[in-house]
Amino acid sequence: MRTNARLFATPLRVPLLILLLLMIAGSAGATDYYVSATGRDSNAGSSPSDAWQTVQRVNNAHYGPGDRILFEGGRTFSGNLYFDSTDAGTPAAPVTVGSYGTGRATIYAADGDGILVYNAGGFVVRDLYIIGSGATTNAGDGIFFFTDLAGGVKLPYVRIDHVDASRFGDYGILIGSNSGTTGYRDVRISYTVAADNQMG
Repeated sequence: MRTNARLFATPLRVPLLILLLLMIAGSAGATDYYVSATGRDSNAGSSPSDAWQTVQRVNNAHYGPGDRILFEGGRTFSGNLYFDSTDAGTPAAPVTVGSYGTGRATIYAADGDGILVYNAGGFVVRDLYIIGSGATTNAGDGIFFFTDLAGGVKLPYVRIDHVDASRFGDYGILIGSNSGTTGYRDVRISYTVAADNQMG
């Protein structure tokens, strides 16, 4: 027993334990939401068998740290996903938008943005195809993180991983601000393709 007490009392172990407890606490109330081509928007969305059906239903809800919105792999969902400051996650417990099951889901954005995140950080976007109507007809971006907060704010934590964003009139992926030194920090984009877009 004395050995274990000394182990957790060392300077290296105490911060590690505190960090672990904070991460567990940050995602304690997190919920997974499922979206399926065979679901119903009147469902709770809390399991694959009780899934929502549409992008619009996803947009009608609000999300917190650790929540995940998961689309059925191999299926296509039409619409424009929108998140704002009421949906923000944290670096320890981000909001995740991705796929479940076999393969990646496709978000078909038609002439708009595929995923727009406005004035919010703490997001992971992963394992998705995000498709517009074409570089000459679409007027949006595939994934667009945008903030116009005042005061030089740096919103933390954006991860985009294993995403293909194509056929958009502007950019496949755009992250930025038009408000002075306000912007994002701790941004990582990995294993991602942005192709056949008007701007890149």
